[in-house]
Formats: sequence, C-alpha cells, structure tokens
Amino acid sequence: MTTCTEIAPGAAVMAHSIIFEGKRYPLSIARHLPDGSLSIKPYTIEMHTTEFINGTVAIEKKSDGRYCVIPQKHGDIEARR
Repeated sequence: MTTCTEIAPGAAVMAHSIIFEGKRYPLSIARHLPDGSLSIKPYTIEMHTTEFINGTVAIEKKSDGRYCVIPQKHGDIEARR
C-alpha cells in the first residue's frame, strides 16, 4: 500500500525532483493553490513555510481533489512515469 501525504491547500513542498502527470520537474516547488489547482515552479527563493523532501517524489491528484505526495524509491521512479 502506498502512503499518501496530503498537500493542504496553501501548503507547498520542495524536492530534488517532482513527478506529476508524467512530467519530471527538477529541483522544484509544488504548491496547492486555494482554487484547487497545483502550481509547480523551479526553485528560486527559499521560504520557511515550504517543506523540503530529500530525493524524488511523485504527486498524484486523487478523485476527491486531494494532492498526495509519495516518496519514490530509486527502483520505483521509472515504474511510476
């Protein structure tokens, strides 16, 4: 079973690599916007409210609108693309 850590509306996570909807975003910040969308932008400015996750994460949008962060093991990265 995959562990899902929700990104609350208004919250952000940063990782060395983010995989979302089949695309890879190196050293980026994903922010769950108040309108329910997800913004992924390259890291440029450090913000104390952004959670940093070491390594690669996949972000999945669930049917209920939640965005879940799933840390990736090295061997799982290709399988989740």
